[in-house]
Amino acid sequence: MRTQTPDPADDSKAASTDSVRNSVMLACLGAWLLFVTEAGAQMIGWDAALPGLDQTDMDMIQHLGRVEMDGKPTGTVLEWSNPRSGAAGTVTLVNQGTLRGMECRDLRQHFVVPNQAPWDLESRICRQDDGSWKIMNQQRRPPDPESSSQE
Repeated sequence: MRTQTPDPADDSKAASTDSVRNSVMLACLGAWLLFVTEAGAQMIGWDAALPGLDQTDMDMIQHLGRVEMDGKPTGTVLEWSNPRSGAAGTVTLVNQGTLRGMECRDLRQHFVVPNQAPWDLESRICRQDDGSWKIMNQQRRPPDPESSSQE
């Protein structure tokens, strides 16, 4: 009876195929996670979780920046508070204008959240052709001394 000796090249080919398959699966998973994270962030209007805020807080902040700022002059400060979460803050219209044909607003949101130091977020939002607003960029900042003095 003749015994067939495994060819080491077959093992190498199998390992290479498994490596490629794993790389493709990881790339697909990474792309899916990026899409879900981006889509979710755009859906709620934030590119990152805002610690200590609930959906009602985020809805109020978005409403102020997207609806209540309509027709308001630069420098307008609108306040919000949510007794249920204990969070509160302000939304300031820092600048407004047109960018590549879109109406845009630069906003500074000041947050006072229970058990956290106050913090600010600067955002640029632009109205899309369909009327929805898209976050173009945003960055967390230390609190502005002026907005901190309003607490």
